[in-house]
Amino acid sequence: MDSDFSKKCISRGDLPLQINWTKNGVDLGNQNKNILSVDNMTFNDTGLYGCTATNWAGQARTTFWIDVTGKAYD
Repeated sequence: MDSDFSKKCISRGDLPLQINWTKNGVDLGNQNKNILSVDNMTFNDTGLYGCTATNWAGQARTTFWIDVTGKAYD
C-alpha cells in the first residue's frame, strides 16, 4: 500500500497563474507548484488543504480534507 499523496491544483487559466497551497489555513511555502505532494504520510498530515490560483482576472480556490487513519504496509 502506498503512503504517498499528490493532488493537482487548478489546471486552466490565463497565464501567468500564481499558485499557493495551504494546510489548515497556514501557507505551505510552495508557491507556483501546481501539484502538492506529500510523501510518507503520517497522522500529522491530516487536515484541511487548500489551493488558490490567482491571475489578472481574479482568484479561484479549492479545498479538500485529508484524513490519515492508519499506517500503510508494503
